[in-house]
Order: sequence, then C-alpha cells, then structure tokens
Amino acid sequence: MKIFKMINNKNIYYVIVLCCSLLIIILFGIFCFVPASDSDLVEGVLWADSSIKSGKLLSPDFVYPYAIPFGGNLFILPFVAVFGVSQISNGFGMLLFYIFLIITFFFFIQSLIILFNTQNENQGNDRFSLIFQLSMAMILVLLGYRSQVGDNQFHHLLYYQLGHICFVGIISMVIMLLLERYEKKNWVLLIFYSLWSGANGFIQMILSSIPIICSLLIAFFFFSSNKRIIKQIIVIMSFSSVCGLLINYISMIGINESGYIEKSGSFTFQSISSWIENVRNIVRDWLWIFVRNDPTGKNVLSIQGIEVLLCVFIALVAACVPIVCFLLMLYRRLNSIEIIVFISCFFVFLVCILQFVFFRGGEEFLDGKIEQRLLFNAVLVDFLLITMLFIKYSGSILNQLNRLRFIAGGAIILSLFVGLLDTNAQWDRDNYLLDFLMEKDLCYGFATYWNSNYYTVESSNNIKIRSVDIQNGTITPQYYQSEIAWFERDGLDIDYFFLLLQEDQYNDIVNSMNGRLLELCVDKYEVKNFVILTYPIEDWEEVLFEQGFSYLFMCEEWSIGCKTENNKREIMDGGKSFGPYMSIPADSVCKVTIDGYGLTQSRIRVYSVLDGLELTPMYDEYTNNKVVFSFGTDVNISKLEILIENPVDYFGDSIIIYSESIDVQ
Repeated sequence: MKIFKMINNKNIYYVIVLCCSLLIIILFGIFCFVPASDSDLVEGVLWADSSIKSGKLLSPDFVYPYAIPFGGNLFILPFVAVFGVSQISNGFGMLLFYIFLIITFFFFIQSLIILFNTQNENQGNDRFSLIFQLSMAMILVLLGYRSQVGDNQFHHLLYYQLGHICFVGIISMVIMLLLERYEKKNWVLLIFYSLWSGANGFIQMILSSIPIICSLLIAFFFFSSNKRIIKQIIVIMSFSSVCGLLINYISMIGINESGYIEKSGSFTFQSISSWIENVRNIVRDWLWIFVRNDPTGKNVLSIQGIEVLLCVFIALVAACVPIVCFLLMLYRRLNSIEIIVFISCFFVFLVCILQFVFFRGGEEFLDGKIEQRLLFNAVLVDFLLITMLFIKYSGSILNQLNRLRFIAGGAIILSLFVGLLDTNAQWDRDNYLLDFLMEKDLCYGFATYWNSNYYTVESSNNIKIRSVDIQNGTITPQYYQSEIAWFERDGLDIDYFFLLLQEDQYNDIVNSMNGRLLELCVDKYEVKNFVILTYPIEDWEEVLFEQGFSYLFMCEEWSIGCKTENNKREIMDGGKSFGPYMSIPADSVCKVTIDGYGLTQSRIRVYSVLDGLELTPMYDEYTNNKVVFSFGTDVNISKLEILIENPVDYFGDSIIIYSESIDVQ
C-alpha cells in the first residue's frame, strides 16, 4: 500500500519513468539479445548445457577456448535448465546479466552522488529517482549506439565484460568506504566483486581489481590522509582476489582448454616495426569501435548519416576524457577520492592501449574488420570518467530535478531510437534452412564453426550440427567449443547424417584432388546459399577420419600466433606459430613439409594437445628453406599442434613460412 501512496502528482513522473524503463529493458532484451547471429554469441548456452549434463561447474568433456568458471554461463544456466538449448535461454541469460549490470551501475552512480553531495538526505524519493534515471540513461546510451561496444559487451560474456563489471562494482564500494560509509553491505560487496574478479582468472584481475589496488597504493604512499581505511581496503581486496585465484585454479583441474588467449599472441611482443604501425592504427580502430557500419556513401543529412556524426562525436569526446582528467588532477581540481577513481580508470585504459600497440595490435579477422576486444574496456572506463565529470560539474542542473528529468528522459529516448534503428534486420531469420532439414528428417550433421553451433541453438537443439574443419576437400572434427563425444557414432539413432556447406566450401571440395566425399554422397540439396550433402551412417568414419589424406596449409588458413600477410607467415624474435589442431587417426604415420626462409633457427615441437602428449619428430631435412620430418602415433590424436618458435636468444632475422603440408598414411 505504501507504493500506491507514493503515486501522486509529485511522484507520477517517477512511476512513468520506472514503467518506461522496464519496457525498454524488455524491448532491448527482445531486439538486441535475441537472436544471436553467430556461433560465438551462443557459446554461453553450450557451456551451460555441458555444465548441466556433467553436474559440474565446468565440464571435463567440453573443449573451452578459455575457461571462465564463474562467467556468463552461470547467468544462462538456470534458463537452459528450464528452456533447454535455445535462443530463448540465451536471450534471458543476457537479459539477466543486463539487469545485474544496471544494478552495478546503480551502485556507481549512487557512490558518485554521495561523493559530490548533490542531494540532501531529506530528498530520499527524489534521490532514488535521480540515481535510477542516471543509471538507465548511462547504460542505455552505451548500449544504444549499435556499435562494436554494444555487440561485444551485451551479446556474450567473456573476461573483458566480466572484468568491467567487477571494476565498476569494486570502485563503487571503494568510494563508499573512503567516504566513511562502513555499512556491512559495502564490505560484503567489496569482497564479492574482488572474489569474483580472481575466480575468473588473472586476465580479469588485470582489468578490475589490480588497477584499483595499484591506485590505492599510490594514494597510500603519496597523497591520501586516510591511510588506515585504505590499508584495510587493500588487504581485503588482495586477500579476496587471491582466494578467487585459488578457486579458479581448483575449478580448472581436469578441464580441456584450447589456450586461445595465450596462443593468439595476446602476451607476445610484436616487432618494433609493428609497434609503429599499431600506433598509426589506433585512431582508425578507435573510430571503428564506435562507428560499426561502413559509412561510405551515406548522406550526411540522412538518419544514418546523423547517427555516424553522433558516434564520431562521442568517439572524440571519449578519447579526450583521460587528458581532461589528467589536467584537472594537475591543477588540483580533483579531490583524493576522485584521483583514485581517475588513476584506476587510467590504468585500465593504459593496459588496453599497451596491449593494442605492443602485443596484438591491429589483428585482422576473416571478415576484414579490425577487432580489438580489450580496447573496448578503454572505451568503457571512459564512460565512467564522463559520468564522474558530468555529475561533478553539473551541480546547478542536478539541483533542479525538473530539468534533470527531461535530460535523463531524453537520453533514454535517444538511446532507444538509435538502438532500435536497424533491428528489423535482426528478424531475417534462417528458419528456411532449419525447416528444410526438418522436412528431410536430417537431424545430425556437420558444418564449419560459424554455422554449426549457431544453427544448433537456433533450432533449439532439435538439429545437432557439429564443428568440422574443411581443408582441400577433407573433413576433420574441430573440437573448439565442442564436446569430444559429439564426434562419436555410438548412440546415434539415425540413418543418415549431412554436411552443411557454403557455396565456396562446396566448390573447394569439387576442385580438390579428393573426390571421395562426392562419391560417398547419397543426396545433394541446394538451399539458397547452402549446399547439403547427405551420407549413410555406415560411412561415418570414412567421411570424418579418411585414411591416406593430405593437407596443404597456406599461411592465412593456419597460423594464429604471428603476423600473416601476402600469403606468408612471419615469426619475429620470440614469436610462435601454432596449428593446425587437426585430428589424426591411430596407427598413422605423418610426414610434415615446411617451406620458408630462416628455418634453421627455428625450434619445432609436436603435441597431442588434449592428451598432453609430446611426439618425437624424425627429421629427413632441416635446411634454411625447407624442413621435412615424420612422426607416428598408435592412438587417436584429437588435436595435433605443431609449434614453430623463433627463440629470443637467437637474435636472428624473422622466420618466413610460405606453406606447410601434412601427409597422413
């Protein structure tokens, strides 16, 4: 009844904003979270399903790209238990994370308002409304730009999103405690976010707890007068984070991990020439994060053109914010708590920029677009600083709530308008393909990674499509983001399985030297841009594990650990090249030929990754331009890795690789 008493002429605005905000959350949940558009964006559903089937936090039978024990799969897990493997589970899971993120931003805005004392204690209802409006405005504007930030922050959950939410939660509690708000809730939340930060691994700590601890240490030794509470916060944060790391270590025992983060070069120095090139690329890639779609040919006065101008303006403002905060600190316009917030954000910003320039900058993915996911956190901490400066220097506006209502309401409406601008394209679903497969009673098949897991979730697991690698007309299982049991024939009650190919993949099979796949095919169907080949279940092993095949791995198709361009692979000093993660049947002999330059200075090792087994190569030739070696195996190798290293202690030139071939007999 107390709630109804609040609904009067004075408070009706807050009720309307609350209802509209809930409606907007639901609309974004429908239009922006569902449906996901590729296999990466549905990975949390498969992680959650594997956890349910295994009864463990992480399944020992699933091959994770980078295992995150307490990540997005926990948000999706309860919905998978109810709705199964489906887009509905994925959408509700992301919506739950979205609400959790709003709550975290609520704490952040609340701590800033208390810090700047913009409201007095007699305006309890107005104060809550102010916090809620600012939280909604901030989170929806961030989401509404339909940019790389929105897509990667809210469509699936990895270490950088979770690192950001932990950072916001920790810094909010630090502000409250430094303001001598010693309520039990603030200490509990500080421990929770710090523990969560460590429980998901060291990389998440780099983006959350470690920058804040470093800023507190600087404050403790150089400028803060409240050393006692800072010391307590540092001790509690450090202890909680270390306990989280211990939990992470225990959770990771027996878990299969492909090592994507390490092997993608995230912590491997590039050459000095690459550093210079990456510095040049910062402006381009920074703008690309905000301006998602190519603006070429768009009219400046059109809706799309105005959206581009708005995004460019926001990108420029975000780039200038750290400089503005630094100048304010130099001119002593920031108090000690504000300086701690700025230094913490600056450390995250610095980590992202350094990683972009020195380690993995300017990596080009297969679609030709630049994607630097850790750079997103630099953008996100910029939004935190923008919020801090807005609240700090707009006191005259904040004290006039009537004006603020229109500002916050306008921000929500703007973000909603921009965010839903192109959502009609989201509903161009691929149900025609799934309907065709169901009509032909084809419920188990194989496709390359980007189509396999996505269509499995899109069909609500009614059609199971597993990941395979297609090279020179040969099919091999791809265990990345898969369960090993998915490639076993035992237990399958089907007569036929299928191979889902895009047109270029089918043409590759037709033009390859291996015509066996076409000979074994029973039926061929063409459905828009796809070609479907069907096979009897008796040919399972011959299709997936054909004996006597040959691979030729050109550079751009093989290496993920070094620089590739113009169909050659360059391994700089200290660099490594990994691959090809293919399957080798038992009782096979493999002959590997590597063509390149500077090969005499290379170190080559061969592994069966999932078994932790190192194989011994027998060299037939080891010259500057060619390396030929053989190795045998009496067991099935699920993931073969050939590691080529250019050792730092050699101080030689770069190793150039043109191609690698593997003949399996």
